[in-house]
Amino acid sequence: LKAHNADKVRFPETSGFGIKPISQEGTARLSRAAIEYALVNNRRSVTIVHKGNIMKFTEGAFRDWSYQLAVEEFRNEVVTERESWILDNQDRHPEMTAEQNAAAVEPGFYMMTDSQKAELVSEVRGVLASIGESHGEAQWKDKLLIKDAIAD
Repeated sequence: LKAHNADKVRFPETSGFGIKPISQEGTARLSRAAIEYALVNNRRSVTIVHKGNIMKFTEGAFRDWSYQLAVEEFRNEVVTERESWILDNQDRHPEMTAEQNAAAVEPGFYMMTDSQKAELVSEVRGVLASIGESHGEAQWKDKLLIKDAIAD
């Protein structure tokens, strides 16, 4: 515990310390099982529930690894919530530029730095280039939606 500055804890006699093990393999096993179940049983979505807002190294990793597995192993059967927003914007407004789409997806777009904006516009272009044909024109609505929610 000294390696983690536990000796500098304000109330050491009344404080608790927890270790939360998490692995990419365990996350993959759980996420794969949830997605396979949802596909076999005609579910509309799988929600990745996490506390990634306050536990970035464990719960945030769980969320990220779950999304990664979904798009790598089930690309033709799934769409992430963010991808669905991008595709829906393009379906509804075909004349929309990538920058306009990015601004619609991210409400704080115009407060971002130039590099953040460029990264988001690149993401929009990437989604449209990689799955626009297979998921666009409302085809994404028939895919399993992968989304996340922060646990209470």
